Amino acid sequence: MNIKRNAGLVIMIITAIELCFFICGASMWLDSLSYGTSKSNEQVQGRSFNISTKKEIPTIEGVNPDEIFNNTYYNALNVLSEGIAYGTTWVKLCPNVQIDINGETYVEVCDAKYKSVSSIKAPLKNIVTDKFVNFLMDNNFVEKDGKLYAKPISVSKNAMYSKLINYEVTDISKTNISYKVRSEYSDLNCGGDCDYAYKTHVFELVKEGNNWLVSNMEMPY
Repeated sequence: MNIKRNAGLVIMIITAIELCFFICGASMWLDSLSYGTSKSNEQVQGRSFNISTKKEIPTIEGVNPDEIFNNTYYNALNVLSEGIAYGTTWVKLCPNVQIDINGETYVEVCDAKYKSVSSIKAPLKNIVTDKFVNFLMDNNFVEKDGKLYAKPISVSKNAMYSKLINYEVTDISKTNISYKVRSEYSDLNCGGDCDYAYKTHVFELVKEGNNWLVSNMEMPY
């Protein structure tokens, strides 16, 4: 009788231990499922990707982001791509007239259109903020003894640039708008059999007075 009773007791203890392991294991499994769905950066087949929800863009009375984009983007793209966004060699330089300023070589500007730093900035007025202009120009142009000098800097354009595909508004307020611009790239001489690549670039505007000015722009080419 005691043997049977003891055997039954052992079985009950073993069953209780197994049940405890089962409950603990199930709890850990459920916790892992909950954690996996809340992570912002997950591993899928060894490749990391971010899970994000698209930010809801509010409607601002009196601010039409599509109209503003069309009125600013292409104009800024043309002006910057023909000027300070691509070095200094877009102005005519006199290679035989050089000076040294703070250990750097500057060449005299011989272009009749540009006689001062302000004349370099003039085409960007009411298009780009002064802060962004100064950022792009850095110390590439200087005035000395009544003459304008430039560091000879050449920046190549991406010849694979094809066209703007689309854009989206990423942030907006009464005085600021941020866009993400998507552009297409390919061999322009590929004919009908082309391989295409796509890149996104930042385009940001700030309202100063009655004008929307470019405060940041990543050039697509």
